[in-house]
Amino acid sequence: MTNDEIENSSSTAPPTNDENTKNGTENPAASSSTEKLEAPADFNGPTSDRKCTDVLCVVFFLVAVAGMSVVGWEAIRGGDYRVVLYPMDYDGNICGTDYGDIDMTQYKFLYPVNKQAGGVCVKKCPRLSSPISEPVDISALVTYNGTYAIGDASNTNTNVTSFVSSYITVADYSTSTNAISCTPATCHPFLPTNNNNNGSIAFASTWTSQGVNRGSGYAFYLADTSNYMNRCVMTQDAVSYLQNMLHDVSNDDNGTSSSSAATDDDSTGEKMSRIGSDLYTARAYIMGCGGGIAVVIGFLYSFFLRVPGTLVLMVWGSLLATVGVLGYIGYYAHGEAAEWDRAAASSSS
Repeated sequence: MTNDEIENSSSTAPPTNDENTKNGTENPAASSSTEKLEAPADFNGPTSDRKCTDVLCVVFFLVAVAGMSVVGWEAIRGGDYRVVLYPMDYDGNICGTDYGDIDMTQYKFLYPVNKQAGGVCVKKCPRLSSPISEPVDISALVTYNGTYAIGDASNTNTNVTSFVSSYITVADYSTSTNAISCTPATCHPFLPTNNNNNGSIAFASTWTSQGVNRGSGYAFYLADTSNYMNRCVMTQDAVSYLQNMLHDVSNDDNGTSSSSAATDDDSTGEKMSRIGSDLYTARAYIMGCGGGIAVVIGFLYSFFLRVPGTLVLMVWGSLLATVGVLGYIGYYAHGEAAEWDRAAASSSS
């Protein structure tokens, strides 16, 4: 810029606030930040034209709130959150609580006995160590009524019984009507002697017995476990040991067991390992459906909401479909519960 342009620009600069005050005028830009805006006297605001535009939706919403309130009240009145947080034994008691017929406050962990019907509450998950050299002790069983040590035919060897109790402490189920104890005939028909101490035969005898019944009875072996969410899960070494024993039994020539025993083992640790491997194998489908297809469906749903004439159909279709699915789930659950009640009544009679 030339000197003349600089002089002209400075001479045309806007007046300052002091100059405005002297001239009796006020700068609107300067006063807008200090003065409070006031609405006209006849201004009612946007609320005067607002009203309920979807009365039926309000009715559905109130019904849903009432239904959830009933469910919540029933849960508070007759439910117990501890049923969800803590494991339940075969007798309906919650380990670590006083929920049930037996107080299990001191027995916080669940030891699996039956792979289908649960286990028993124990003080701590057993960890096998010296003098037990193997991760599974086939001479000791955990039953629905305490421990059973295969010390002699009458199971009165107090030294063996106290030895097993040093590894695991089972709650007292003697008052339960569902408690079942082991006997030599039901849990260990073959008792190894000093002259015939064949571990494979002894294992086959208990594995196919009425008590153990390939993991579906009322007794199971004392095994090395680790705590997982208050559940005693067999370690991988214990699972491998049982699998090896089952393999030896299936190949045994003495005819004391069938080869089907080797395929019936389904321990808790093996289940967890299988679930983890399945999730890893299907990770592409899981991520694809959860991250890809869900995003596409959400985008299409949002797009159709903008199409004229489809808003009501999309909203009410989604609402009615959700109510219908929940209603069908409730109907199906009610039917299954009634069927279980009829089956239980017929079996008891």
